[in-house]
Amino acid sequence: MVGAVIDHNEIMKRGRNQPPRSVQMRFAPQLLLWYTYHMNKLLSSKICASCKIEKPIVEFTKDHRHKSGLDSYCRSCKVLKRKQVPREKQQAYQNQWRANNREHVNNKRRERYVSDPEKEIAKARKYREAHPERVKASRDKARQEKRDWITNYKVEQGCMNCGIKDPRVLDLHHKNGVLKEMAVARAVSRFGWTALRAEVKKCEVLCANCHRIFHYQLALKKPAAAT
Repeated sequence: MVGAVIDHNEIMKRGRNQPPRSVQMRFAPQLLLWYTYHMNKLLSSKICASCKIEKPIVEFTKDHRHKSGLDSYCRSCKVLKRKQVPREKQQAYQNQWRANNREHVNNKRRERYVSDPEKEIAKARKYREAHPERVKASRDKARQEKRDWITNYKVEQGCMNCGIKDPRVLDLHHKNGVLKEMAVARAVSRFGWTALRAEVKKCEVLCANCHRIFHYQLALKKPAAAT
């Protein structure tokens, strides 16, 4: 038992409840009690890589990148290191992470809303009242991004009749008025990306001249109103 060697990497790979293969084949059941004690100690405390102090595992946050499933730094050291980073750098990192994981962020937001909609609505209202300038800037930025996307879409498609691709004279025309739920401009200012893309799919691109000619001919085909 004194010469037994336990591979920590193998322990982490096989799980806390299953002894390594070397223990099972050579020393079981002689080392079973020793192994249990060893694993309990290993999984109940951890040495912080920053302060070098052995602390309970509750003092470490979860981190799937490590084999132990725990962060290398304890909570206190993480707070101290976070305070040393400038606020602007932290905000830039968070914004970049949200931009790269937008789908994950949106899914989490939907889950929170579904679980407790009243709480999320109250939270959003409180934020709007506390930061009106931020809300306005974010809203204006989102609307401008939608307008730019529509402009690029119209340029890529071009007028379906004459082929012109000048964005200054291109319009979005609903192919079927019955399926029209809203104007595209209203979708830009009042709705999200999903509703906007769905509405644009119902449209075709026409230049101003072709658009006016289409509606003029359409008006000629309609029967005269009864007097």
